[in-house]
Amino acid sequence: MSKLEAANKPVDNIVNRLPAAVFEYTYFTDGRKGFTYVSPYCEVMFGLTRSMMMRGSLSLRSFIHPDDRESFVNDFQNCLDGAATFSWEGRIVTHKKELWINALATPEPMLDRIVWTGVLTDITARKQAEQITKEVEKWAADAELQYGMLLESLPLGVGIHQNGVLVYANAHAAKIMGATAPTELIGKQVLEMVHFDYRSLVVERIKNLMNGQVAPVTQQKFVRLDGVDITVETYAVPFQYNGKPAVQIVVKDITEEQLTKEAIRKTETLFSQLFHNTTFGKVMLNEVGKVVLVNEGFDKK
Repeated sequence: MSKLEAANKPVDNIVNRLPAAVFEYTYFTDGRKGFTYVSPYCEVMFGLTRSMMMRGSLSLRSFIHPDDRESFVNDFQNCLDGAATFSWEGRIVTHKKELWINALATPEPMLDRIVWTGVLTDITARKQAEQITKEVEKWAADAELQYGMLLESLPLGVGIHQNGVLVYANAHAAKIMGATAPTELIGKQVLEMVHFDYRSLVVERIKNLMNGQVAPVTQQKFVRLDGVDITVETYAVPFQYNGKPAVQIVVKDITEEQLTKEAIRKTETLFSQLFHNTTFGKVMLNEVGKVVLVNEGFDKK
């Protein structure tokens, strides 16, 4: 072994173990071009022996995927014209597989040639991961759009708040709160819209929600933007909004329902008082004519 070979051996050992293809590609002034050096990993990447790749009959361009060939040629020509570092990502095709690679090479002009020394790195796994990420993001965006459309069509108020501040409200929530549009509610403190008598209850529910607990249906009073009190039923769950912890609340306005129930209760109370306190005998029959109730006036008769 010569002194030069001995000196180069440590470097060769490092290059030979690299999980990347180190290469030397030479352009001669007489028009010849080809690989003048390839590391052992080229055999793994291209599926060809080193001797086959260095015969001079295979151009670097011949390995490039047809769809990526134009970008490769344009980028490489720009680097040739400016004698600049070449950096490119794209696909190569061998007789066994298709790979994504990152190519990085620097030129060294000589008297009768330009020698490009560089490295080819297999980035297929990264590209596949990026593609999966894009598909997941698209699916998530589509799902979010459909979910948003669903929320807007519900005859229930739906809101989302983070750190006690409303960050989303659907159209029905705006209607319940007396707003002309959801944007009038965004940015408001949730407790501002809760009746004073129920604020401690809401604070406790939010605390439990942020600890991962579901807040069951409960009756509360809210205060509309015009200052009018309304009675509502609310249900809330822990939620993730824009990647951050939040609370999603569903609200049903039961004010009219409660007023109707109260009116019926008052009517029934009034009827009962009149029925039992009158001096005239009164009898209450059911739907088939059977006596179900008589008042004291009837007994006295």
